[in-house]
Amino acid sequence: MFPWFYYVISLGLLVILILQCQPEDHPKAVKHWFQSDFFFVSLSLITLTFMRLPSLFHNEELNPDEGQLVTQAITLLQDPVFGRSVDGTSIGPINSYLLLLPHLIGLPTDYIAAHLTSLILIGLALAFFYFGLIRLILPAASRLSLVIILVFFAWATENDYLHYSSELSSLPIITACFYFAIRILQSTNVSTGLLWGLGIVAGLTPYCKLQTLPLIGMMLALVAGYLFQTKRQQAIRPFITLSIAFLLPTIGVFSLAYWFNVERYFIDYYFIGNLTTYAQIYADEPLIHRNFFIKLLQFPIFTLHHPDFSIFILSNSFFIILAAIIFSWSIRKRESIWKKPSWTTALVLLTALSAFWAVVTPGTEFGHHLLLLVFPFGWVIGLCLQFVLNHQPAQFQTRLAAIVLGLLIGDITLSNHVLLPHIKQLAYRSVKPTIALSAQPDPTSLLTRNPPLYWFPTRTEVVLSPVAHIIKQYVKDSDKMAVWGWNCRYYVEAQLAQGVSENHTQRSIVPNGMRDQYLSRYTHELETNKPVVFLDAVGPSSLILTKRSQQHEQFASVNAIIQNQYSLVATLDNVRVYIRRDRLTSQHLSPITKTVSTL
Repeated sequence: MFPWFYYVISLGLLVILILQCQPEDHPKAVKHWFQSDFFFVSLSLITLTFMRLPSLFHNEELNPDEGQLVTQAITLLQDPVFGRSVDGTSIGPINSYLLLLPHLIGLPTDYIAAHLTSLILIGLALAFFYFGLIRLILPAASRLSLVIILVFFAWATENDYLHYSSELSSLPIITACFYFAIRILQSTNVSTGLLWGLGIVAGLTPYCKLQTLPLIGMMLALVAGYLFQTKRQQAIRPFITLSIAFLLPTIGVFSLAYWFNVERYFIDYYFIGNLTTYAQIYADEPLIHRNFFIKLLQFPIFTLHHPDFSIFILSNSFFIILAAIIFSWSIRKRESIWKKPSWTTALVLLTALSAFWAVVTPGTEFGHHLLLLVFPFGWVIGLCLQFVLNHQPAQFQTRLAAIVLGLLIGDITLSNHVLLPHIKQLAYRSVKPTIALSAQPDPTSLLTRNPPLYWFPTRTEVVLSPVAHIIKQYVKDSDKMAVWGWNCRYYVEAQLAQGVSENHTQRSIVPNGMRDQYLSRYTHELETNKPVVFLDAVGPSSLILTKRSQQHEQFASVNAIIQNQYSLVATLDNVRVYIRRDRLTSQHLSPITKTVSTL
């Protein structure tokens, strides 16, 4: 019965939120507490939390990046120096350190901790989004815009939008920068505090996700342009303040990096490595080396592979079309509605365009990259709703909220398959925890469409794979492990830290300009750190790295260490488990006997 309860309660909350979006009859009248912005945002966050409860307590890896990040957090608990114990590849260090926060309140470092962190980050982004937008447009339009964005995050069922990712940590930064930028652009006397706030928050961007730099760069450029246009010669001082504030996080990062002797990691691997080898590593992607125009033509097809996002965009594009129709009709009637674009309008439109460029340009077409478009799209929708409300009779303003509700219910119905053919199955299914997710379920079933909701609340513990069961027979809590290939689930299941800074070996295996450098570092760390466990996961259990030519035997320096210091104890799920020989000797175990007894 939980799915019934889940959807009925959530739709009830949605209706209440829409009712709070009605235009105010007397804007200057004293508001009751339930009409306040604080109550509206709080109710929005409660709705978000309730709707994401199934994924929050779904203790399974929803995306390989999630396993990678949780593994890095486990490792940082033993050695907290990023760049020494952990190389996040293209994922910035802030993402890994954020996952340490649940540990501070006693939670284990697992997928629930990751999903909780995701929820908090989305909540912060929604709050900054609303309080920035309400300074730009009418409260009714701001509230409707927030509800539209809320529905995407609350009702999403695709793993790309449920898992913890580096995009999520960037969202509060993007929306906070927008909030500070709006306040600056609306100020005649710019507060130094606002400049420091914008600069410092924007300065965190490179250490969350490099891909978001175009968005933040556009905001900073517009603010700088505004300062020089309005203050002219007096703009030098606030511009210098903004610049110093932006550089402050980088100064802090490199000061700590020099202190811990890992500054070369940030220079050689994080910045140079990511900027120069990304296209080489993903050379097999069909669009990676194509020009922007070809990628742009392919973009609609890319979004159609992600129904949650494409339905969200298509359904809410109605307001853009409606605003365009009203604008065109007014021009035909020769009404004077055109106004000179303001700095704030330019901020919305140019930031949205830069976000679009940042998502399309890489050409790798990862679904979670689309998250970077959600809030910029929300700002554009907010402007369109404002335009519609300003140029229609008062009675239409009341109907607009009903139109939004209808479109959102349609969005939810299409993306969640609610109220469609198998509603009886949704309502009366019994929890069957013995059913394996690897089985092939009916494509119309809830198990296929929304696994976290189907299993809720029976998957609150990490399920150990056969490989993890074998590993746990040989290790202690303080031991480390190295995985050759790409499958970080084994680190999380065994709760073992990385024995080498790469928790997957894509950059040591796939040809790229720095492969020898990555492989040399991997070999050195394997020899120096001597992890107790070495897994060769290349094959069906690995992401991307599946060819026999990519197994560790094909790399002489790694193979020599494994042959000399490790023994094969088991092969399970096409994963070979090696244990360091001195550990086998200390436990008086025979590799051959152990292999036979465990397979």
